[in-house]
Amino acid sequence: LTQAGGQILGTLVSGWLANRVSTKMGYNNIVMGTHLLSMVITPLYIIFGCSNQPIYGHEGRNGIQLNMTDTCECRGTKNLISCGDDGLNYLSPCYAGCQSVTDNVFTQCSGLTEFNNMNLTSGLCATDCHGNFILYVALHAVQNTLMSMSTIPMRLLIL
Repeated sequence: LTQAGGQILGTLVSGWLANRVSTKMGYNNIVMGTHLLSMVITPLYIIFGCSNQPIYGHEGRNGIQLNMTDTCECRGTKNLISCGDDGLNYLSPCYAGCQSVTDNVFTQCSGLTEFNNMNLTSGLCATDCHGNFILYVALHAVQNTLMSMSTIPMRLLIL
């Protein structure tokens, strides 16, 4: 939605701007100005972005064996990132050695050395990054709009 909406709005504004300016220098100023403003937004993604949550169990980190499929009934299943009772994400209930499952809650996870018999639920753990995500989406929409505001002046320069 942000991509398509930004493209549509930017192209409409681009046509309006190109109609107001009729010189090559004016078109060039629009193209350079919109690209420069768009580049100014890029570092804001780093400032307001959310950091990736670590996923434990991959490559045997944090005391979890690389694969414990011999102790649980997970043969042939795909990785299912799961959230533990400790608030950490795990690669799969199979990698955590979980023995049983009921309603997407995996129990008796013996592979977690520090938290014996911890429960896992399927899906990523909740984060406090919801506000930053909304800001990220808004910045993305503004950047797409700015980039597409140069579309028509750029085509007129080419012609």
